[in-house]
Amino acid sequence: MPVISRTGDVIGGLFFGHADIGMFSEESERGLLDLAGEAAVAIDNSRLFEAAQRELEERRRAEEALNRHPWH
Repeated sequence: MPVISRTGDVIGGLFFGHADIGMFSEESERGLLDLAGEAAVAIDNSRLFEAAQRELEERRRAEEALNRHPWH
């Protein structure tokens, strides 16, 4: 089952199996689809948080550089 990001990119996969064919009911399959959706949201949020952290660090470094070398 693909894990699909908000942008439509496949960012992972969930695999479920059982020796008995047809072991998962339609209700179980819907639950698994929901789980895959929640996993996609968690992964997207993690990536967004990481990008925000990088941007904050870059800004902090730029401010430090400006404070070390004022030109006004």
